[in-house]
Amino acid sequence: MAILSFKETLVKRLESFEAEYKKGGRPRAPLKEAFNICIKNNLPLPLWVADGMFYLLEVPSLDRLLLTLEEAYQAGNYGALKDAVYWCRSYDQPLPEWANLALFDSLNALTIDNKDTLKKWRSWGKQYRQDMADFDVYEWVLDAREHGAEWKDVYDIAGSIISNKIDEDGGSKSDTIIKAYKRVVRRMKERPLRYYQLRTYMKGRVNREYNFDLWVWVKETIKAGKPKGIKKSMD
Repeated sequence: MAILSFKETLVKRLESFEAEYKKGGRPRAPLKEAFNICIKNNLPLPLWVADGMFYLLEVPSLDRLLLTLEEAYQAGNYGALKDAVYWCRSYDQPLPEWANLALFDSLNALTIDNKDTLKKWRSWGKQYRQDMADFDVYEWVLDAREHGAEWKDVYDIAGSIISNKIDEDGGSKSDTIIKAYKRVVRRMKERPLRYYQLRTYMKGRVNREYNFDLWVWVKETIKAGKPKGIKKSMD
């Protein structure tokens, strides 16, 4: 029986890893082993290894993403579990252990009608929708401030943009906006990941007519302090 040379042994190992990789699912373990063999032994990367590495590098690290989602889930942002399922499926990767356990627990709650767990999910869904609405306010306030608006004006600007109306035309009241902004500031100090914006729960865009007078008012407010209300232009 012929004894394989060192190089032939490496080639056989690479072939074994290639077969494992091409079974489906783009598993990273055989890809990593094959890559390490090539680097340590100064071998050219096989095409399947080069393609696999490019696939992993062309998108943000799944490991870092899943770690963030785990932290978000542990912080009470339960929708992070659905995001984990989505991203693992997108990358053809197995679910991490924390997601497997959480998914099993949630499906088991449906099976046995565990009202406490089901209530937890319903409560989270309602809270997450409110959190995202508050975070929308928070971002518009910061955006107005970054564009040079005075603090006394930023809440009116944010409320008007969100409602697509100037105050005098029924825009959001500044006291409501202030409360939403302060909620986010306070809660982000406690649990910032409750405001992690999930891929599978993205807020849909609202198609609405461009309000020319609103944006004139916003620009003038930022430029020179809050001006008097601008009446709607006549046709």
